[in-house]
Amino acid sequence: MKDATYYIMSEFYRLLNGVISVPVYNSQVDADNTEVAYVVIMPSFDTLGSTKNSFHGNYYINVDISNLVADNAQSWELVNSISNEVLSILCPNPALKALSDSSGFAVIGCRNIRGTMLPILRTDTDLIMRKILEFEIFISNK
Repeated sequence: MKDATYYIMSEFYRLLNGVISVPVYNSQVDADNTEVAYVVIMPSFDTLGSTKNSFHGNYYINVDISNLVADNAQSWELVNSISNEVLSILCPNPALKALSDSSGFAVIGCRNIRGTMLPILRTDTDLIMRKILEFEIFISNK
């Protein structure tokens, strides 16, 4: 059995980075980031199983969308727009899978199972608007 977490996160990054309208980071935001809106890809958890002939797993990946806005400019518009960009790339329609198979893994499917708007965080001068998209990816080991 092989752990597919790194492979899936790499695929998410490959599909989103440079394609959506904001920077994409793997696991953490770069210390020198000056952007007010960005996406962070984070592993959540996995459930692994097997049959007599194969190993398989359900992997859960979070896409964290953040937007820093002025205190008087509260709006979910950009966060929801970025969310739509991400969803249209990772889940273009139920019959298609955006993730590519690799030499070690076969992607069976990928679906968005949850979108959660987080409570607005307040700094001294700004508001932080966040939405988490949770994806379930079905993987079979080759």
